Amino acid sequence: MKLFDYCCNLFGFHMSLRRKVQQQNEATFEVMLATAKHFRERGVPAGVQVFLAQRGIELSSSAIVRARTESYMLGYEFGFAGLVATQDRRFFEFELELDVSLDKVVYVHECSEMTERQGASVRNRGAGKGDGALAIEVVEALNGV
Repeated sequence: MKLFDYCCNLFGFHMSLRRKVQQQNEATFEVMLATAKHFRERGVPAGVQVFLAQRGIELSSSAIVRARTESYMLGYEFGFAGLVATQDRRFFEFELELDVSLDKVVYVHECSEMTERQGASVRNRGAGKGDGALAIEVVEALNGV
């Protein structure tokens, strides 16, 4: 009888842990989706859009799944950083400084492809889906795939 109770408790704990991982994945997905929808609906500053388009990143079919804005960084008026997931499953991280009009990039801190470093696996032990896999789901949801 004690072995049975032990197994039930162990199984119950395992199910509880799985639920928590699923909840974390759902929460991460919702934050990424809300971020992507925000920038899809309202757009990004013109300087950011031009900068990304020059690198072959079309925001109409991609998604900014993580973003950060800052004011008055390094003497520049406006900073914009983020992670873009593209329709062809590539990831780009960027950090830019824009002029006051937000039409021109005046300084590039970083712009690099991060595809190899994104967790695109849908099954990671103890963590569920990787952020990359969730970001791909966001792009697909926005594009109706």
